[in-house]
Amino acid sequence: MSHERITEQNIVRERKGASKTVIHCEGAKKSLDKALDSVKPSKKRQRFLNFLELSLDRLANGDRLAGMPHDGVPDNQKPVKEGALPGLLGHTTGHFWAIKKIPIRGYGWDGVKNRTHIYISHYVYKDQQSLSKADTDRVHRNFRKMENQS
Repeated sequence: MSHERITEQNIVRERKGASKTVIHCEGAKKSLDKALDSVKPSKKRQRFLNFLELSLDRLANGDRLAGMPHDGVPDNQKPVKEGALPGLLGHTTGHFWAIKKIPIRGYGWDGVKNRTHIYISHYVYKDQQSLSKADTDRVHRNFRKMENQS
């Protein structure tokens, strides 16, 4: 990663790493801008963008983040999943997770049809802990679109 100042414009739609490609769904970058507008002071916005840049790099390089499922971790240390993904062809598909840096969350999932993809559905400013139905619905819509399901 370069040492230039990270901005919303630097967050690319598709980021290829050593083992994965992180893809922002349509509208994800716009939701990031909206979420960042709610963060005061601007110093906190920059901290979140730095965190996000590092997190996206880690995901693209095949590393896991706190808050994501990780095999081999004892049950009492496993991170909490955010919500269930819709099924594909009658089979369960797993859960979605969030990149969290208070007060912003970025919701995403590991690709089901293409295991080398990681999708970021959208970002949201959260002033409460609970997962909203609106966020779940948005992830589900993006999941169906990106995994070619109607």
